[in-house]
Amino acid sequence: MSISPPDLATVDRHFLIGLQKATRLTEHDKRLLSALRPTGIILYGDNFKHGVSYEEWLATLRDLIESARACVERETLLVTIDHEGGAVFRTPPPITNFGPASK
Repeated sequence: MSISPPDLATVDRHFLIGLQKATRLTEHDKRLLSALRPTGIILYGDNFKHGVSYEEWLATLRDLIESARACVERETLLVTIDHEGGAVFRTPPPITNFGPASK
């Protein structure tokens, strides 16, 4: 059985890009997002501002997401978080810290 390569016109419908470690888009991220126009982004711990008020944290996150959306020129943007739970928690308080999954 042979597998044909994906139609490049549809790859962007299923493509996510992880952002670099910053609370604002880097120039590299801006160029990559504009060129590839992915359907979404992946946030990591360093994309969140830590040790600030919730209002400042939320405003910074909102600006980051809006900047990414503007670069990809999409009305909607899928936003995901690299968050395993257990010992790895990416989001700062007041986001609820759930324990690891168990049997």
